[in-house]
Amino acid sequence: MKSKDTLASTPKITPRLITTAILGAWFITAFFFSFSDKSVLDPAMVYTKSLAWFIGVWVILTGIMMAYGAISPKVIRIAAFVGTLIYCVRTAFTAWDNFLAVGLCAVMAFMFWLCDFDWTWFSKATINSQAKNILTAVMAVATGGFMLFLMLMGYFTYTSEVGNNTAIYNQMLWHMSQHFTPDTTLEFGETVSHFSAHFSPIFYLYLPFYMAIPSPVTLYVLQTAAVVSAVIPLAKIAKSKGLTNGMTVVLCFLFCMFPALIGGASGGFHEYVLLLPLLLWLIWALEARKIWAVAAFGVLCLCVRETAAVYLIALGLYWMVSHGFDRENPNKKQDRVWSLTLLGISLIYIIVALTVLTYAGQGTLITRFSNITGIYNTNFGTLFKEILVNPALTLYEMLTTTKLLFVLCLMLPLFILPFASKKRSALILLLPLVALNLLSDFSYHIRFDYPFAMGSIAFLFYMVILTLAERKEQSVSASKISRWIAIAFCFTLIVGAYRGANESYQFEYLFSGTREPAVITEALKIIPKDASVTASSRLLPPLADREQVYILSHKADTDYVVLDLRDEWNHLADSSKTLEQYRANGYSVVTMTDGVIAILKKGA
Repeated sequence: MKSKDTLASTPKITPRLITTAILGAWFITAFFFSFSDKSVLDPAMVYTKSLAWFIGVWVILTGIMMAYGAISPKVIRIAAFVGTLIYCVRTAFTAWDNFLAVGLCAVMAFMFWLCDFDWTWFSKATINSQAKNILTAVMAVATGGFMLFLMLMGYFTYTSEVGNNTAIYNQMLWHMSQHFTPDTTLEFGETVSHFSAHFSPIFYLYLPFYMAIPSPVTLYVLQTAAVVSAVIPLAKIAKSKGLTNGMTVVLCFLFCMFPALIGGASGGFHEYVLLLPLLLWLIWALEARKIWAVAAFGVLCLCVRETAAVYLIALGLYWMVSHGFDRENPNKKQDRVWSLTLLGISLIYIIVALTVLTYAGQGTLITRFSNITGIYNTNFGTLFKEILVNPALTLYEMLTTTKLLFVLCLMLPLFILPFASKKRSALILLLPLVALNLLSDFSYHIRFDYPFAMGSIAFLFYMVILTLAERKEQSVSASKISRWIAIAFCFTLIVGAYRGANESYQFEYLFSGTREPAVITEALKIIPKDASVTASSRLLPPLADREQVYILSHKADTDYVVLDLRDEWNHLADSSKTLEQYRANGYSVVTMTDGVIAILKKGA
């Protein structure tokens, strides 16, 4: 579809162009006037700025844009569009509000319609395979470096890990390196195998690396490498579906910039992030019809965690519907066998795994659905019965404000690209998102700094590839595809800025010149490696490589107690009260820096 600017009969000054100039000048002026010591969400901000100056700048800028519009309307539309985007990105980064981020995306969608210019340049770029590989590698390395920096920043400044994942897995791998058993005391307050809570033998692949360099930093590096390596199967799938090199680069760029991917992978170490590359490799193996690769990556997916079977079940169902029953598919019989095998093994696996974990292990997974099952007689039979008999409750629990915002912020960066395919069977791939994220009341399942959406991210980008491949086959105008991708790019920037705002407080702390992290590091050195320790959650990761280590809520009787006294990072209501309680229980202060850290020893 040609832009209106390319039509000779179109007047240069139109009501639409005037509106574009007025709104574009408004957002540009608002951007410069938003630099204030007050938040843009604080009504008091208007008192720090002169309204007369604002209106004056707005009017002058509008006049300049309209005057220049008589010469080049396209330049005015681009200026208005870019100015609005800059305002939206900056506001999303500073305002920290879910609804605002969604609203800013809506503003940009409106500006796309208003600034109607030709986007075909976006998809006309032609690059060779070598350039594609270089650009993809550069993007992956840059993204990986940023994610690794975020994790290391939280680790070395003791400002992350409230969920204790890195500490739990650090202690578990230390036990595996010493005794070859996945035991941990951090998870339940006693020495228990992690596999009694979740079946995750994939950790044995990490073990050789951890034994070589036993440190949480090793785990962060391995996790980063695993996540960014996902661009390899993503590019291979795109190539197998006939996407051009230029379109593949754009796809990989959106993938590397994806807010939920960066947040989930940099929130701490977790085995769930492995689902992202492994599921993409599995999809590639299915597309390439490599049976042994399908088997290998399918097994590896199941080794990540018992709930990984849900993703394989969804993939098997999709493959059955889209390929097994496709009359034009010459390999439909083979695809049916593959689909049934994938479905059957995954169903058997998850039933056996959940049964063993429920009756011989800790049975923690079912407790994440207590909003459906209730707190009594909770089991998976109750869960399925409630879903079948009481669908109203199921819908109610899935449509909470928090969960709807989670879905919007998850999917907005891709605009309508995952859903524009005419093959509605692709929607089957959303089943794990519904079953594991929206149905549960486990708060970590709908947080962007946890990796529980990684499997769904893999499926969403596969759905994008299906859409782009299908549209290519149907010779849909390049302008429409380019417009969708450009909108997705802008939404990615806005949501990414909103998500990045959550990390800004750590940056401020890191670059504030504080010596608190150095003081903590020096103080922790006095604790012997063979001593048992109880500690505040943010201080646990470097202390976890020992037989017994506990979080404060476990109320364990240990040799040492380490208290985080920093008010802005300590999640306890009253650190001084906790300190006095331990003193009353026979602990003496070994070292203490007021407002930073206190280390106490039993009977000292």
